[in-house]
Amino acid sequence: MSSTAERIKEKLSIVDVLGSYIKLEKSGANFKARCPFHNEKTPSFHVSPSRNAYYCFGCQASGDIFSFVQEFEKLDFVGALKLLADKAGITLDDFQNGKDKGKENRLRDVLKEATKLYQTKLSGDPLNYLLKRGLTKEIIHDWQIGFAPDEWRFAQDNLLNKKFSTQELLDAGLSKKKENSTDSYDRFRNRIMFPITDSQGYIVGFSGRIMGPEQEGSPKYLNSPETPLFNKSEVMYGIHKAKEGIRKWGYAIVVEGQMDLLMCHQAGFSNAIATSGTSLTKDHLTKIKRYTDKLMIVYDADSAGVRASVRAWALSLSVGLDVKISILPKGEDPASMILKDPEIFKTALKNSKHVVEFALEQILSKGLKDRELGKAVNAEVLPLVASIESSIDRAHFVKLISNKTFISEENIQEDLTKTKPLELQQDAPIVEKQPLTEMSQEDKVLFETVKRLAGIALMAREQLNTPTETPNLSQTSASSVIQEVQRILQNAPHVSKEFERLISEAPNKLIFETELLYKGSTTIEKEIQYLLLTLEETILKTIFSNYMREMQVAENSGEKPKALELLKKCQELSHQISAIQHKRMNLN
Repeated sequence: MSSTAERIKEKLSIVDVLGSYIKLEKSGANFKARCPFHNEKTPSFHVSPSRNAYYCFGCQASGDIFSFVQEFEKLDFVGALKLLADKAGITLDDFQNGKDKGKENRLRDVLKEATKLYQTKLSGDPLNYLLKRGLTKEIIHDWQIGFAPDEWRFAQDNLLNKKFSTQELLDAGLSKKKENSTDSYDRFRNRIMFPITDSQGYIVGFSGRIMGPEQEGSPKYLNSPETPLFNKSEVMYGIHKAKEGIRKWGYAIVVEGQMDLLMCHQAGFSNAIATSGTSLTKDHLTKIKRYTDKLMIVYDADSAGVRASVRAWALSLSVGLDVKISILPKGEDPASMILKDPEIFKTALKNSKHVVEFALEQILSKGLKDRELGKAVNAEVLPLVASIESSIDRAHFVKLISNKTFISEENIQEDLTKTKPLELQQDAPIVEKQPLTEMSQEDKVLFETVKRLAGIALMAREQLNTPTETPNLSQTSASSVIQEVQRILQNAPHVSKEFERLISEAPNKLIFETELLYKGSTTIEKEIQYLLLTLEETILKTIFSNYMREMQVAENSGEKPKALELLKKCQELSHQISAIQHKRMNLN
């Protein structure tokens, strides 16, 4: 019996999986590409179909389909396993009760069918409206835009005929009940329908724009209600198509509406996303942080949301995002500017300002002097600075404020120490702090390897007391794995601390992941040896790099004896690393 991971690998080719994310070129028996994990002009990222593995000679990223999806999609192991299992058509009952899973799939199916129905009705005035706004037929088709006719039960009747139930239509947010009645009718009528998807491209809801004049009690835009699939505080319109653009350009553009978003993508601004009927929330920002540390928020000059969005700016800063604001000319929005000339919109983006600088300029434009200026800075600018995660960035903006207001840095710094971050004021929600510094590739390998070994050790410990379907670990006790890891990590205290934390604080989650990964495996003993060798090699490579840097410094300082001593250590380490690599090759 194969493990879950092995069954997925049997179903999915690494070339097909990685090729759906990046452009692969044939290179002999292998494939190559420009690495998606660091910027490069020439391909150094190689994929081996025979080994089901990838390796980058530029940043040393390596692994299989699971590690690639984890890194590219910014998912944990379970998230990557779910995604790939879905691609492979393998059901993971371990994650979810079959009944609940079936219900979610049915809701996805009914939303997909509704989208097709709405697409068949997009013609005449609704289609002409979209074309006049500047959209091409290609992008209308690509984004699956449709039209809900001005009929009470168009979608409901058609979907009931396709064997969906009334309750499923209600649960999907497509139908709603009459007051004091069991009868139901279409929620969306006489509206252009924009399907909203999750980050994987599954349709989870709709945003419908009314055709013709707005009527009392009928909003211009109507979004799906909260459903098991649709949560407006988490979903962002266009994220499934913007992920690659965000990585390509290095930042995300946030606009306010569907038309703005679509015109951005049509004009090549493929890193644009939009919120769905709500301001930016902590959940939105956490998702954005998976793809980039840089965020640009675009407003039109008439937008009432600029001032109301100050708290969202602070939330963005607090999770480690570098936030810029771009204000468009009065009377313009992204869609109208792009329709006139995309270059004008591009210029507006180039003229964007960091949110702290923007807030400061708003105050300076009022012509305030002396004490009044100081009070305004304390009230409107310093709370934003206090929300910034990085102390270096905070110091930069203290200096900037001082230079522009002629208030001394000492006084600004003193007031800043008394200022609460904006997101902590007035009972605002507390944001979990995210580390700003990215881990090195070596640390990523170390922590992932340590996590796998911790999971195996915990699984072995549990198996001594409870019979399970997991591999037989009788030859490898939990204590022996732990002792070997601790021996290897003597020279890496920060990783050793993480290993101890995993063992003591996260046993259930790790055992769950490990059981899923190795269920039915007959080669776990070999896997343990492979992981231990990988761990030791990575630690030694880190020490080797440190010695090389020290040797360079010693040579530049004329300390020849010290440089020779370090060279000798490097040579010894090189032999050890080669020996470990040889052992690891013999395991294959």
